Amino acid sequence: LAKYATQCICHRTGVQYRTIYREMPRLDYRSNPERDRNHRCRRRQYRRLVPNYRPICPNRFPYRRHSQNERRGRIGTKLRNSAGNGAPDACERLLRKAQATSTDMVIMRFDIEYPQHKEEPRFWSQDEYDPVTAIHTMAHEEFRWSLWSRLMRKELFDRPVDCPPQLIFGEDAYQITQLTYRAQKIVTLRDKILYHYTVRDSSVSQHAMTQQKAESIELYPQFIERFLQQTPDNEMFREDIVYIKFQAYLILLLKNWETGMKARCRFMSRSLKQYPRLKEISEVKRFTKLIHLYSFSSILGKLYMKYYIRKGKIRI
Repeated sequence: LAKYATQCICHRTGVQYRTIYREMPRLDYRSNPERDRNHRCRRRQYRRLVPNYRPICPNRFPYRRHSQNERRGRIGTKLRNSAGNGAPDACERLLRKAQATSTDMVIMRFDIEYPQHKEEPRFWSQDEYDPVTAIHTMAHEEFRWSLWSRLMRKELFDRPVDCPPQLIFGEDAYQITQLTYRAQKIVTLRDKILYHYTVRDSSVSQHAMTQQKAESIELYPQFIERFLQQTPDNEMFREDIVYIKFQAYLILLLKNWETGMKARCRFMSRSLKQYPRLKEISEVKRFTKLIHLYSFSSILGKLYMKYYIRKGKIRI
């Protein structure tokens, strides 16, 4: 698949697209010496064939060390604590769409397999977006702000993409906001699911809330806000920033992270009055009363939170 994609990109089109994350094939060396030499030879040929694609920030995105059996046969991107399988024709379809539309970014459909269930997240409704509309849509809809679900033109990376080292959660949202704003045209590929994303029990998103993770959830909306406020279209993003903050704070509410809870709930309560459509976000209607109580009194909020936990409405 890598060979085919590389040939298509470099020899057939002349248009350069960049793969953000790269995974070298791991071979099983528990075989006879002759086969080992063949395997090593194939690896050297692979390195000469495939360009040196690198992560945006190589030192800040450590790969998870899967076992060799897990690695063999995997097609697609590997992110920390998660693994994905791409459809055999994923690269071909994405590249064909990029060529046909002369776009800077193609977004593909995917599904997510959790330890307990499988789901397909809500997907984009239009075929084409400009950067402002795309950011507005990401902020208002419950999409995954994932880097790996997009094929992007290489030129989007000519300028460095900011990646704060303290972010262990929400870094995708911040980086994809920067890249989306740089793109002149964004298109979606909606006819088929092309990527199957697996969330493991050891994934960062599945870990219990920690101080560092909670700080990251509070920080990444601030980085997005700072970036959007520095753009010429900053006035158009005012409502989007509220939505992004609200959804981040909702994560901390549902995890019962008490540090700074009252201040966050006051912001959420004001936001609900200013933007009633926030109630359309899943889970918000169920916890509107909790948000208002916490914003009024921490004692009442904690009591009501204990009631929700006891009833099983909130699971820590």
